[in-house]
This record gives sequence, C-alpha cells and structure tokens, in this order.
Amino acid sequence: VHVEGPDPERPLAVVVGHGFTQSTSHAGPRAVMAAFARHAGVIGLDFRGHGGSSGHATLGRDEVHDLEAAVRYAATSRAASEIRAEIGRVTRRTRALRRHWIPRLEEALARAELELEEQERGESVRRRWAATRA
Repeated sequence: VHVEGPDPERPLAVVVGHGFTQSTSHAGPRAVMAAFARHAGVIGLDFRGHGGSSGHATLGRDEVHDLEAAVRYAATSRAASEIRAEIGRVTRRTRALRRHWIPRLEEALARAELELEEQERGESVRRRWAATRA
C-alpha cells in the first residue's frame, strides 16, 4: 500500500510493517499509516503469508527481505519521481530556449551576416577603385 504524504516534494517516506497476525487492511495498521501520512509518504506492506501477500510466513526469518524490498521500493519511487521532475524542468527550459532565445540568436546571427556581407561588398568596391587608380 502506498499513501502519498501531504507534500509530494518532501523526500521522506515511512515504511510500515504490521505484526504477525495483522494486515494492512486491518484498522490498526491503517490508523498508523494514516497518522504517518500526515507528515510523510507511507509504504505499508503485508509480510509474506499475511494479508494480501502470497507465500508462507517464516516467523521472522525471511520477513526482513520483505521489509528490505519495501524500503528499496520507497527509494526507487522517490528517485523516479525526482527524475520525472527534472525531466519536466529540462523540458520547460528547452521550450523557453526555443521560444525566446533561439529566435533572438537567429536574428542576431542574420544581422551579423548582413553586416559582414556589407563590409565585404564595401571592401570589394574599394579594391576595385584602388586598382583603377594604381
């Protein structure tokens, strides 16, 4: 179960695991997750063999792997969300460049090229004039 926190920009998540006779669908774990969700994102997990989870309970021997997977999921989800946000920022900057700066740069380049052509034309006229005088 993944519950968004109050501020999606806040990089904090809490992983909630229930007792051996519980499930994330029971009232107790739900209340704990709701309380934490007021301050952070929450990942609630059903340990193997409990609630919505498949597999068989190992009375704590392998459930640590379930918890480790939930923590890894929380970190990966946060990283993916940061990457999505950065892609959005880069996209906005790229659009701004294309919309505002690239046209200005193209205009400046066209002006510089025109100026250069005029200088070359003037220089050509001066050389021809100087050749007729020599």
